[in-house]
Amino acid sequence: MINKLLVFNSLTNNAYINQATEAYLLQAVKEGELILYFWANKNSIFIGRNQDAFSEIDVDAFLKDGGSILRRFSGGGAVYHDTGNVNFSIITTEKDYDLTTFRSLLIEAFQSLGIDAKLSGRNDFEVNGFKFSGNAYLKRSVDGIVKCLQHGTILVSLYPEAVSKYLTPSKEKLERKGVKSVQSRVTCLCKINPDITIESIVGKIEDAFEAKYCNKEERTLENVYKEEYYKALYMQLISKKWIYGEYKLNENCFESTIKNSKVDIELLVKDDIIINTNIYTDDMDVCFIESIKDELQGVNINDKNSLTNDSKKIIEDYKRWKNTI
Repeated sequence: MINKLLVFNSLTNNAYINQATEAYLLQAVKEGELILYFWANKNSIFIGRNQDAFSEIDVDAFLKDGGSILRRFSGGGAVYHDTGNVNFSIITTEKDYDLTTFRSLLIEAFQSLGIDAKLSGRNDFEVNGFKFSGNAYLKRSVDGIVKCLQHGTILVSLYPEAVSKYLTPSKEKLERKGVKSVQSRVTCLCKINPDITIESIVGKIEDAFEAKYCNKEERTLENVYKEEYYKALYMQLISKKWIYGEYKLNENCFESTIKNSKVDIELLVKDDIIINTNIYTDDMDVCFIESIKDELQGVNINDKNSLTNDSKKIIEDYKRWKNTI
């Protein structure tokens, strides 16, 4: 049972510091605690754990304009951040993780500001049919305790034109989502209620969670920045290897299907043995994607009888692709 609500507000707009802080808090949360963490970044784009940065972003243009590119630990798609939006993280242990309640409290906070918010699909909040908040989720076992994270961005005064300038998902991906463009499906809350501010959004979310869980404590982050584990996370998150991947396995990708979704695959195969695998997807289920990669590691592509159907399908698609090049 949650008996302590801990609230952290970042005082920096450095996206790498904020991301490392979130990862540290996920590691540090204890049973019975619920952490709310609020943070905002200067111009940055976060890609999902299994996405290819160059397929999702105009990388050269964004970096030239002073942007920062980051890779999340969670799944999902690419998201643009700037100081016109605020990000929230809800962190607890699996024992106290109640996604339905957390979503309801967020909707309550939005509605208290005159936003007729509704949940759309697995991970979006919408108003009047337009997305203003995308969410992602992550579970991680730490010393035998499963920690859970829900995090999202709330577009307050960010306009769609800023989003579509640098995000470059394929036309096929947008068509699968039933939208014409990145810009066409998003809005910002100040268009609905011009009096809304980041401070008012944060305040209402805090109020909704405090009314539910009580025992709120405001915490600062100075001690977090001194921790060696935080420093290690920061160094990982700024590394080019983490952000862009170590290398491209093949010159071209082939398309396959996982969990009924189209994904891009790269296999490094030597003497018919799979040496390495890249799977590019915005699927939320990071653990499932990692399990597929682990299952394919070291497999002979001519002996796939023991594999799951998804892995068999990937190898079949790989062989078809090889026959066309």
